[in-house]
Amino acid sequence: MDEKQMPELPDYPPQFDVGDYVMLYNPYFDELIINEDGEFVLYEVNAIVYDLKDGVYRYRLSVDGESDGLWYNEHWLQPDIFGPLAIRLDFGEGEKMLTPREKSAQEAKERAKKIDELLDEYNDYKRLYEQFGDEEYRDRMVALEEDLYKLTGN
Repeated sequence: MDEKQMPELPDYPPQFDVGDYVMLYNPYFDELIINEDGEFVLYEVNAIVYDLKDGVYRYRLSVDGESDGLWYNEHWLQPDIFGPLAIRLDFGEGEKMLTPREKSAQEAKERAKKIDELLDEYNDYKRLYEQFGDEEYRDRMVALEEDLYKLTGN
């Protein structure tokens, strides 16, 4: 057996995932790094590798899809835990943001409407099947029953 042992991968996962947003952080001064305009910059994680030599995860970062080609040490990154300060929301004319309760009520109303439509169609095919006895009508009834079961669970 060779005296020199191969370094192993860590038994812990990377702190960040591809798609996460991070900020550059100086651990020596315990402060976030700002750009030349005095602003904090959000970077998106594009790739992750484990550096066996230094024993750290390294991340390829980009801003607006542009990368500087460097791999950043995990200890020099901080998660974007708060998100952006403000965003512009365009709901369109006559639309508004719904509260969770309003959204739930709207979804329930849409679901009830869909169930009513399926029941109406089912009853139409049932009458046609009873009147003509055509198996195509019965097959469509079975398909509608399956759709209703998916929506209601009964």
